[in-house]
Order: sequence, then C-alpha cells, then structure tokens
Amino acid sequence: MAAVGPSSATVTGTIDPNGAGTAWRVAYGTTPSYGQATPAQQAGAGRGAVTRSATLTGLAPSTTYHYRFEALRFGEVAHAGADRTFTTGPAGEAPAPAPPEASPAPAAATRATRRPALTLRLQRRTLRLRRGRLTLAFTTRPRATGTLRLRTAARIREGRRRVRLTLGTARFRADARGRATVRIALGPRARRALRRAKGRLRAVATITVAGSSARAQLTVRG
Repeated sequence: MAAVGPSSATVTGTIDPNGAGTAWRVAYGTTPSYGQATPAQQAGAGRGAVTRSATLTGLAPSTTYHYRFEALRFGEVAHAGADRTFTTGPAGEAPAPAPPEASPAPAAATRATRRPALTLRLQRRTLRLRRGRLTLAFTTRPRATGTLRLRTAARIREGRRRVRLTLGTARFRADARGRATVRIALGPRARRALRRAKGRLRAVATITVAGSSARAQLTVRG
C-alpha cells in the first residue's frame, strides 16, 4: 500500500499473466465479500509477476476496508490474491505513507498470484448426445470441487428473443490427478435448440471453484 487518507487509498500488488492474456482489478469493501471493484486493466501476456497499483476513492473515514487483487480472463476471475486490509484516517487528515514494515506485502501478493491458476482441459471437444445426456470428461486442479455449467457459445433465437441458453449444470469432484466426469441431461429447451441448429451446436463449458473459474469451447452433436 502506498498511501491511505480519510477517503482514498492507493494499494499495490502483483499479477502473473503466466503467458496468457490477462486483465486485473482490485476488489474492495468493508467485508471480505468486497462488493466493489476497480475497472479492469490489462496486465499483458508475459511470464513473471508485474507490479500494479490502484487508487480506491470514495471511502469512508476511520473505516477498515478489505481488498484483494484479482486476475481476469474472459471477463471472469481466474485467480484471486490474498485478502488484505487497511484503515482510512479520520476526516480532515492528510494521506499518510504506509509504514516501512508494510513493504513485504507485494512479495506476499506475488506468491499468491503464482499459485496454479484454475484450468479446464476437455478430454473431447465434440460431445454426442446419447439417450438425452452429454458426458464431459476433463482435467482441472487436483481434488477441486465445484460446478460445471454448459451454455451456448452465441445467442440463439427463442421466440422473439435471442438468448445464451444454459444447456445444463452439474457438480463435480476431481480426483488426486485432477480428473473428473459429469453427465448433463438436456431439458426440452436445450433439445429444441439442438434440433434448430441441425444437430450441431457450439457451446462453452465453465467450471467454478471457490470463486475462480475457467472455460473451454466445444461442440455438441445430436
């Protein structure tokens, strides 16, 4: 953290794009649930941590705030750094520099962003509908537990509207090697969409684990 005043604070952290196009933002609020975030900015696609700073404004005086740096891919949180706090000064007080002992904080943030990001690798990119069900086999973070959601990749027509249709959701638990399999039963709306697409529908599978998400594109055939 660079400086804290009664209504603003500048926070500093690190983001590691790990070779993929990555954006970043700072989530903040008066609880660990945050509730507010800075606008997303690009961190590039290099390898190795880069240092970024953001100024949080409109804060209440004499109030403790939580914040964390978040790495974004495809507009969703791919990795979240550690939760940290600061306390704003009393009303009318000038911004004060952070004390010297606060300097190790960026190193801690670096360690957090270097943890393996959540990934999703599909065993097959083409899924065939069998007896009204789709079977998705994939690998992800070892022993991860979360939710998989399958949606159409583009908006499709439903009556007079165009919507991104959710084809189905399922819970999963990966084994020690990160392997998991889910089965999704397509409902009437999903089956109609597949028929209208002449048996070939582009879709996106998204897994969510503890606030982080990863996605992969695939084709549904039926």
